[in-house]
Amino acid sequence: MGNPITTGLAGGRLVSPVQLKKVWDIDENPMYAEQYKEFYDIQKSDRSYEDYQQVTPFGLLKAKRQGGDIEYDSSKAGTQKQIINITYALGFRVTLEMKTYSDKYKLATRYTKALKQSVYNTRNVLGATLFNDGFDSSKASIGDGKAIFATDHPIPASSSVIQNTPSIAADLSPASLKQDFTNIRTVAALDGAGKKIQLRPTRLIVPPALQWDAAEILESTLLADTDNNNKNSVNGVVGYTVFDFLTDDDAYFIKTNHMDEWVWQDSIMVTFDQDNDFDSKDMCMSAVFASGVGAYDPRSMYGNQGA
Repeated sequence: MGNPITTGLAGGRLVSPVQLKKVWDIDENPMYAEQYKEFYDIQKSDRSYEDYQQVTPFGLLKAKRQGGDIEYDSSKAGTQKQIINITYALGFRVTLEMKTYSDKYKLATRYTKALKQSVYNTRNVLGATLFNDGFDSSKASIGDGKAIFATDHPIPASSSVIQNTPSIAADLSPASLKQDFTNIRTVAALDGAGKKIQLRPTRLIVPPALQWDAAEILESTLLADTDNNNKNSVNGVVGYTVFDFLTDDDAYFIKTNHMDEWVWQDSIMVTFDQDNDFDSKDMCMSAVFASGVGAYDPRSMYGNQGA
């Protein structure tokens, strides 16, 4: 690590790495919000990749005869998903002139803030990848080889399948949302042994284009966009979140209460650093992190691609 420069040209104002690090550390801005964290199980990783393994639950308990032995079941391995950590990095140079002349100091400060914004934009884009690519098995898949959202996720220990997307996609509406909620509790609510489980919707996730539709559908006490005074039956069932980095204006998603959530793993936390270039006397500033995202259980998220 190079030493901070401590002198500048006569009449100039010094920009030190300490000053820029302070800008990085104290700058608080809503644009740095890590929206993705609401949808992931955040993990630490000390390897280049991690393997996640589904475990097939046991069968139903069986009646025990008086004096008889307990029957023992064995757990079977389900699908496995490998999540690879990828390093992301970007930097900028503070030239000798920028370090020296007072009129250039503000630029270096703004560059530091801009780099920080790039970091958190990158992390949010990464967090949105599973949503945006989730209907295409060639881009994002679960360990069973299917797209994250599919109508035919196989259950290894059963002839049944899990369906975490509707057979016919539909735009967000009270009717489509009711059907999605029903699907979560029926065709998506089977465990690794094919048994019924108590799967429930917990959060609606929408792109900015659907924010107002979501608010009207979920928060109106009466039916939205009708002349009826009927009670809105989906009011208060779940809350909603607007995820700014979703790219499909029609698609929406529903997080469930399943314990095997989508995984976000960090192997290198966000780091802001500097070094000096001897020949140019420039100060090089950089930011780096290493993370991986993945899903290994279709029950944790339900997706509707929209009509």
